[in-house]
Amino acid sequence: MGVWQSALTQMMIGNSYSTTPKQFARFSLAQTGEHTRVQTQVWAETQMAFGQMQQHQYTDDGTYDNMLGFMTSAGAQLPVGSTFTGAAYLGIDGENTTIPNGRRTAYAHRLKTVIERAPGYRMGLRSGDLVTKINNRALRDEAAFVTALDRQRVGRPMTITVVRDGVEQVLTGNAEGRPAITMLVRPGDIPAGETAVAWQMGAATLGSFDAAMAAWSEANPQAGQTKPADTVPSQNAETELDRMRREAAEAQARLAAAEAAAAAAPAPATAATVP
Repeated sequence: MGVWQSALTQMMIGNSYSTTPKQFARFSLAQTGEHTRVQTQVWAETQMAFGQMQQHQYTDDGTYDNMLGFMTSAGAQLPVGSTFTGAAYLGIDGENTTIPNGRRTAYAHRLKTVIERAPGYRMGLRSGDLVTKINNRALRDEAAFVTALDRQRVGRPMTITVVRDGVEQVLTGNAEGRPAITMLVRPGDIPAGETAVAWQMGAATLGSFDAAMAAWSEANPQAGQTKPADTVPSQNAETELDRMRREAAEAQARLAAAEAAAAAAPAPATAATVP
């Protein structure tokens, strides 16, 4: 926790006699079939002069994004059916760069991939564009870029300023939200350097994992073969319903095998007593 954040937190939940506030994050794991469900809770805590503890729960968008980013980087996926808040979604993948700005340089977000049929594509964004402004506000860094999208409400008009082939263009449209998650993806099918959540988003936007893979392969021809040769395309993703059906079928098969084994076993001998 930074100095200013610590001081403000102490003013909010403590006093001059309380200890320096500390932040905590708790991750709760629960096994659900072959998957592990993870939930997180973040709070600040300080101890008062007479030993009582004061806490403040963090439920803001910044904390949500930080925890989601942390779990995403660890390989986590969003549960099927997950929906999102009203923040703008573009369906892009990019990297930080700079462009000349007089005698100085300015921040720009270079787009490596723009998902077809995603909101950003409909607004006119294309791979190779350099995003410099959102709603006519210059972007200082990646954090400002993310914040600008988080603050943009779905359905409201928005503008995106890009530099394409050295020419500045202003794209306009209405902000659209993220699609609901419709499937899980197998970690072994995700290209190196990509995250499972990004592929879940792509699959939800384009309708299937195969469509997302085709779009990615077209945008990254240098990557070559990205999946094992024996991979069947229709098996690249498994929905929650498919998983439940498969687990039910496996359980039914085990039950049938156990019943057959019990029926084939010889009857136990009966003891007799001679008077």
